[in-house]
Amino acid sequence: MQKKPTYEKNFYKKIGKTLKAKRKERRLTQEEVSEILCLDRSQYSRYEGGKSSIPLYDLYCLAKFYQTSMEMLLGS
Repeated sequence: MQKKPTYEKNFYKKIGKTLKAKRKERRLTQEEVSEILCLDRSQYSRYEGGKSSIPLYDLYCLAKFYQTSMEMLLGS
């Protein structure tokens, strides 16, 4: 398996920090968010930890759930 380039790792970590901040604002656990969005909790944890890329559909659902834009979640 190829290692991700540094810029890609930093990109995912930035998204993860944003997701975590949004979740904390709502005083929710990863378990609660993953259950509401029908995601596996470990997968959501990898999103927040910046350890996994986020499929477009999941990003869309997260943006709707947190009442923000996908661009904001991506840091644009």
